[in-house]
Amino acid sequence: MFRFINLKNQIMDETPSFAFYDTVKDKFIELAGTQVWDSWGEFEEFYNLEAGNKPDLERLRRKVPLDYFDYC
Repeated sequence: MFRFINLKNQIMDETPSFAFYDTVKDKFIELAGTQVWDSWGEFEEFYNLEAGNKPDLERLRRKVPLDYFDYC
């Protein structure tokens, strides 16, 4: 199971940073050497760079709150 991790105001003020945690593997998802992203577009870029076994993109997208990027 994947968990969306809200890192807004944890790294830089007003930056909607986020991560995903894999509860089965007990570690953060890492794509192309990165574990934290500041936008969905940035996340998709790293997702597309990653080769091999990776979680389903739409499944992860559904974990992001609908208004997460709206209030930044």
